[in-house]
Amino acid sequence: MRYYVLIGVLAAVGFLYYGWTIVNPAVPQGEPLRDAVATTPVAEVNIVPNATEQLYRNEEWGITFSYPSDWVIKEPAFGSAVSLFNFSIEPEKSRKYPETILFNITPKAWIENAITKMQMDGIIFSNTKISGLDAIRFESSYEGMLQIDYLILVNDTYWINVAGKKDYEETLNQVLASLVITPVEIPAANQ
Repeated sequence: MRYYVLIGVLAAVGFLYYGWTIVNPAVPQGEPLRDAVATTPVAEVNIVPNATEQLYRNEEWGITFSYPSDWVIKEPAFGSAVSLFNFSIEPEKSRKYPETILFNITPKAWIENAITKMQMDGIIFSNTKISGLDAIRFESSYEGMLQIDYLILVNDTYWINVAGKKDYEETLNQVLASLVITPVEIPAANQ
């Protein structure tokens, strides 16, 4: 149940932010937030993991990135009626937190509603680019754990939420720096 609440909050934040940027054009759009976030166009990226990394590739959702070799993928990370697809990346041996780094794909309208709610709650957003796509970044606390979230608008039909526990920010940045997103079409019934 807690995961549904978290997803709902993330979706509210996404919607709130999107609506706010339309109403308030003074907010800079697409400004890079930090160098660790990948902004290289997909066609120019060739991910070659080194000895300490593994490669994750999902052709159905057009997601590719490298992650530490001593971490594992849990797919799906949780059950949800709203999530189109989700998975987490977690340390294999020391699982301090569940869903240490979480990827969650949701329909555009659902996230935009969540963004609206989060903006009303005072969540502060920053504009950025990830894998050449517009994204927003915010920090929050869930059950006493600090978390960093990136909401990436893909193909104007769905969002990818990439969330990581603050204690693992360095690994989250490594994943984001290698992240390549190739937009895909989703069935109209899922939008």
